[in-house]
Amino acid sequence: MKIISFFLTVLISGCAAMPSSYNPDDLQDQELAHVKQYRPSWVEAQHRASVAAVFDDSKTMVIDSSFWAGEHSSVSLVPGTYYFVFRCDDGSTYSFPRSKVILDEVTEYTMFCERIIEEDAFLGLDQIRGIKVRVVKSSEFSPENIKHEYFKKD
Repeated sequence: MKIISFFLTVLISGCAAMPSSYNPDDLQDQELAHVKQYRPSWVEAQHRASVAAVFDDSKTMVIDSSFWAGEHSSVSLVPGTYYFVFRCDDGSTYSFPRSKVILDEVTEYTMFCERIIEEDAFLGLDQIRGIKVRVVKSSEFSPENIKHEYFKKD
């Protein structure tokens, strides 16, 4: 019984992860760039963005989403250029879009998913054909910034 209790404790504490950080220069937290998740309300038909992995300019993984860590709703990074692998999901569909992001110091960013929708794709209904992620400065973000892309096949 003690062994089962121990494994349950390890499993539960593993799920309570702190926001991930990459800070090899040992900068103060205020000097880092912070990327956070936009959380749409439950009535919005939106995909939610999270960070699956981050690579630096030399293609070295600096933040990953292992089984224990899961995807990250926020990350803190030394300013610079990074290659993000995001996860966008809405509970029934998901995607792993990638994006190159340039981060400035002392700046907070918001990440959000945008759908690429084909109009009248199946029996006159619209269908999601792809998902992309945008990262913008939080001071410039509002839910009205989310612009789903629509197209119609000829």
